[in-house]
Amino acid sequence: MTDQDAALTELRYTRDDHVAGYQLHGVPTRRMWLVVALVFFAMGAIAYMLDGVPAALSVALGGIIGGIVFGLFGWAVYLPFVARRTFARQPLAQLRVRIGFRPEGIRSESERGASTILWKDFIQWRADRKVVLLYLSPRLFLIVPARLAALGFPIDRLRETLRREFGPPRR
Repeated sequence: MTDQDAALTELRYTRDDHVAGYQLHGVPTRRMWLVVALVFFAMGAIAYMLDGVPAALSVALGGIIGGIVFGLFGWAVYLPFVARRTFARQPLAQLRVRIGFRPEGIRSESERGASTILWKDFIQWRADRKVVLLYLSPRLFLIVPARLAALGFPIDRLRETLRREFGPPRR
């Protein structure tokens, strides 16, 4: 066993890891908030031009309330449902994996093989207190649960490296 092998942390992903990852991915970014604000502004402007102030206020208020209710429902109910269903349908996500932090990237080993994803292969990252998401494309991400820190995985070093390589996490 080499020093690099000893630095690998064994992990079995859980449904909760996937739910936390999907929910973090589903949190609107600043760009999304800007798009939503522009849509509400456009709807209000059109209603104002067609029927005046009362219609514009009704459209704006209805849009805001509906958007909040729909957004919270999607984040709290729909995304967890999709995450649990996706996890159940992914046999590879349920294998025991050994994961390690390397200067060149993230090392992963399982009974199906081994790979290292280089830092240059990631395009951005997001993080909260439960997970770190490493994006390989705008919709494809690797989930690194923060609970790995208790098992010896250097999650703080990972965050520092990501900050150095990519800047602050996507907001």
